[in-house]
Amino acid sequence: MDIIVDNAIVRSRDYQKVIDEAMGIEALTRHFERKFQGQHGIAIHFDETAVNRLMEKVLTEDTDVEAQLEALLKNYEHGLKLIREKTGRRSFTFPVRRWSIRSNILTT
Repeated sequence: MDIIVDNAIVRSRDYQKVIDEAMGIEALTRHFERKFQGQHGIAIHFDETAVNRLMEKVLTEDTDVEAQLEALLKNYEHGLKLIREKTGRRSFTFPVRRWSIRSNILTT
């Protein structure tokens, strides 16, 4: 909620529009998770803190949600597939501590 309030105040925007954008960002993130699973057979999930960080970036920098998520995961697709093959693990959750929003890098 702080992200929404800060964005509305700092950028002098209508709070309802910012709320609608934030809800759209979360919906697009969940859609991306389902799309990734459909394409790669691996379930991914961004936890609430990671979605909030994404909202912060998208709302303050006017960036594209899907482009941010694709850039974030482009180097991990192969590694996740290897983990799946070696361990059978098919589901991964990405908390904010694994994500440097400034550099779009997932860390281990």
